[in-house]
Amino acid sequence: MDTWIAYGKEKIIFPLPNNAQVTEILLPVHAPVMPPQDIIRHALDAPIGTPQLAGIIKPGQSICIICDDITRPTPAELILDELLPRLHSIGVHREDIFILFALGSHRPMTRAEIEKKIGRKHADAYRVVQSEFSDASSSKEMGKSAAGRPILINRAAAEADIRIGIGNIVPHNTLGWSGGGKILFPGIADESTVAEFHMQAALHDARVFGVPDNPIRLEIENWAKDVGLHFIVNTILSRENAVLGCVAGHYVAAHRAGVEKAKLVYGVKVAEQADVVITDMEPYSFDFWQGTKGLNAANLIVKDGGTVILAGPCGEGVGPHPEYLDFMGMRGKSSPDTMDLSDKDPLAVSVGYMIGKLMARFHTCAYTQGLTEKELKVAGIRKILDIGSELAALASNANKPLKIAIIRDGAEVLPL
Repeated sequence: MDTWIAYGKEKIIFPLPNNAQVTEILLPVHAPVMPPQDIIRHALDAPIGTPQLAGIIKPGQSICIICDDITRPTPAELILDELLPRLHSIGVHREDIFILFALGSHRPMTRAEIEKKIGRKHADAYRVVQSEFSDASSSKEMGKSAAGRPILINRAAAEADIRIGIGNIVPHNTLGWSGGGKILFPGIADESTVAEFHMQAALHDARVFGVPDNPIRLEIENWAKDVGLHFIVNTILSRENAVLGCVAGHYVAAHRAGVEKAKLVYGVKVAEQADVVITDMEPYSFDFWQGTKGLNAANLIVKDGGTVILAGPCGEGVGPHPEYLDFMGMRGKSSPDTMDLSDKDPLAVSVGYMIGKLMARFHTCAYTQGLTEKELKVAGIRKILDIGSELAALASNANKPLKIAIIRDGAEVLPL
């Protein structure tokens, strides 16, 4: 019998071993209950944990609308279509509003990408700024972390009177779930602040993926309290990016309400663990840095000593943090806090170490054209050229039929 796994916009078809016990793990199908504009409008009409915008904002205040970037599917244009008229009805002038793209460590967006994300009408009408992760001069200190280190965020956002965050809620490997205060950290924080929060996640031993009230998120929510995130608008989307839900209001209360909605979309019950897990990188298969999010779900399903096959094109190669591979390859054997990391990329260290710790309990193979065999070997990953042949070899070495799990939309599924 043949089956398939997503590979970017294509499908890779491969045969399954005879007698294999196969489980497909995929997102449930949900249909929107009303048009997206109505869903967003209702959320803004009934904010959670805060008054409506008119009770928060006064005419003459400067408003920073912080929005995630083109790598995320958040329907920012639809949200702005509803949000901006409300701000103007309060008496806020167009020149007092600017839109800040929270790039984190991602590359700057092109003009075409900006227009695709927020619509040409908004891109033309409002000042648009992009956060600069590695430019310390564009950041401003807004307090101290629990460890006593400075918290630095984008200066323009820090100096605005009001900060409104626009984002989307999906399972996330370092914060449990995206959305909420994540738009500040790592969204518009400087490199040192982002590195600290990732390092905390790397050194944290308990499960974080899919857990909303984990220590890392609680820490960044304390930071957000100090900085001031006055209002959020977060969507919950289907795999096809249809708007299924939206929450607005307080960055904690509204976010947690959104997580409960998102669990119904992204949570999938799985009866037992598998010997082999085949997972795609969707919807983040454009580079390996993002695509390895597919390992988070696989880690919850694969047996100790099992095999994970990760599939995705990774057309942009490793991504923005090439040293990532080195620290994945360590498999968590040496803690970063005992190393001299003065000349290392702190994000590559922390995230690579964190993913490497997961991979210590299973064997990892990759089916990808975007990375060479040599590059993958650095990360302790074996490159394969044919998924069917790999499964056949695993089956021939097993003393019983293989239990195989196939994860679709691997970077977003939350196995329960």
